Amino acid sequence: MLLGNSCNSSKSEIDGFWISAYEINEDSITHVSDQTNFIEIVGDSISFWSNTVPKIGFSGSKIKSTIDYNPLGFEINHDKFDNINFQILSKDSIVVNFWNESTTKTIFKRLEEPNDEISWTPFNESYEWIGNKSFMVNTKFMNNGLYVEYLRKSGQVVVGHWSILKNKKRSFIVLDALNRNTLSIDSITNHSVHVSATHEKKYNYIFKEKHLSIPQNILGEWFLFDLENIEGIDPPLLPFGYEPPKIVYMNVTKDSITTIKNNIEFARKWILGGDGNLMIFPNVIIHKDTTDIDTLTRKERSIRSSILKIDSLSETELIILSDYEILEMNGFERKLKFRRKKTTANNSY
Repeated sequence: MLLGNSCNSSKSEIDGFWISAYEINEDSITHVSDQTNFIEIVGDSISFWSNTVPKIGFSGSKIKSTIDYNPLGFEINHDKFDNINFQILSKDSIVVNFWNESTTKTIFKRLEEPNDEISWTPFNESYEWIGNKSFMVNTKFMNNGLYVEYLRKSGQVVVGHWSILKNKKRSFIVLDALNRNTLSIDSITNHSVHVSATHEKKYNYIFKEKHLSIPQNILGEWFLFDLENIEGIDPPLLPFGYEPPKIVYMNVTKDSITTIKNNIEFARKWILGGDGNLMIFPNVIIHKDTTDIDTLTRKERSIRSSILKIDSLSETELIILSDYEILEMNGFERKLKFRRKKTTANNSY
C-alpha cells in the first residue's frame, strides 16, 4: 500500500523521474546512503528500482505497479510493498518511508529529462575531476569495468568498478569503490562530461578528458642498480638469506612491458594513468591467496598492488615506486632505480 498525504495533488504534480537524495532519521540527522533508488511516475503507472552494484555484478532491480487515485490520496497493491508512505513536500521533493517500523525517511528529488539522449562510455580514457578544489583526482577508466583514481595531493591510489545505468534519455555512472556513488550524466561538451550529485542540494562536477602520452624516453631496456624501502615503511622479518622478489630488468614498449623477476621473464599489457605517472596493468593475474580486505575485491587488490609509479625519469635513469600497500596501509613501499646500460653492479639476474 502506497499512500500520499496530499489529497489535493494532481497526477501531473508527481509525474516525473525522482532520485533518492539523502536520508533523515528521527533525530533529524541526514546522511547519504550508498544505495540509490529511483522512482518514475507517469499517469497511473509507478516504477521503483535501485542503482547497480558493479563490484558484485548486480545490475539493479525494477518493480512496476499502478496507482489508484482516490479522495484520500494514492494507493498501489503489490506484494513487494508494505504500507510505503508517500508525502509530497513540493514540486521537486517527496518523502518516502519504505517500512512502517522504520523512523528513517528517504528524500527524493525530481530530475529534469534532458533534451537529447546522453551516451558516454569512457573505455580506456583518462579524466581530471573538476569541481572540488580539495579533491584533485585523475581517473583512468578501463575497458574491463574497473577504474583507477589517483589523488594528486596525497598520492593515494583507489581502484573500483564502474558501470553506466540508462533510463530513456538519462544516463548515470555508478562508481563503486570504498563508497558507491551514482552521478547523473547531464551533458557532454568539448571533451568535458558534466555530472551532478543530488543530495540536500545539487553538486555539479566535470570529468575533463585528459590526453596522456607515453614519454618517449621511458621506452627501451632498463636494468636495476639500486633498491630501497620507502621511508616510513618497515621491512618485514624474513628468513635468513631470503630476498623479496624484485624487478631486475624491464623492457618497455608502448603496448607491453617485459620484466624479469626471480629469473622469470614475463610480458604484460600496460596503460598509462594517474597524472601521467602510473603504469597500470589491466589484465593482471589474480592469485588464489589474494584476499578481500577493506571492501576491495581480489581483482581490485591485484590490480592496485601491481601498479608502478614513475617517480622520476631521464634519458639514462628511471626511478619507479612499487608494491602498493603490500605490507602496510601506507601507499607505495619500495623504490626501484634503473639505468639504461647493464653494469657489474646490476649483472646478477
